[in-house]
Amino acid sequence: MSQDQSKSYNTSSVSDFHAFSDANFDVKKWINDNMRSVKNANISEVEKHSGSVRMTLQHLSTELSNSIEEISGQCLLRVPRAIRDIELMKKDVNLLSKKVNEFEVKLSKLEADTQDSVNVVAQLDEIKSKLETCTNIISESEKYKSILKEMERVFEKEDP
Repeated sequence: MSQDQSKSYNTSSVSDFHAFSDANFDVKKWINDNMRSVKNANISEVEKHSGSVRMTLQHLSTELSNSIEEISGQCLLRVPRAIRDIELMKKDVNLLSKKVNEFEVKLSKLEADTQDSVNVVAQLDEIKSKLETCTNIISESEKYKSILKEMERVFEKEDP
């Protein structure tokens, strides 16, 4: 096999490493599929191809390791900040909870005070109603009194 033919061997399936993350990834099938392109080649071409695939896999492994290390480093930097933020949120929640409890106490007191006031107003309204009834009765009584006086005058004039 000539050098031109060896260049035609393809490792593009290696550069697409998303297949490796598949839950059903079959290593043997992947290797067989990848080596199928050099099936009829001589041993040196197969070794070249397998070396190229190995180098590509090593390169991808190094890139992946570097990426994981970078992401891990970023996470490690973010964790303390997240913990501080969580602690601040905890303090805020506790403060808010305390204020809500204070508000509930004030509201209960206000309701109790308001209830007393409502009771007083209800009593005053009852007294007012009784006074109005008395006023009406007195007014009626005054009318009857005036009618009675008028009748007495009329009877006195008629009595000689």
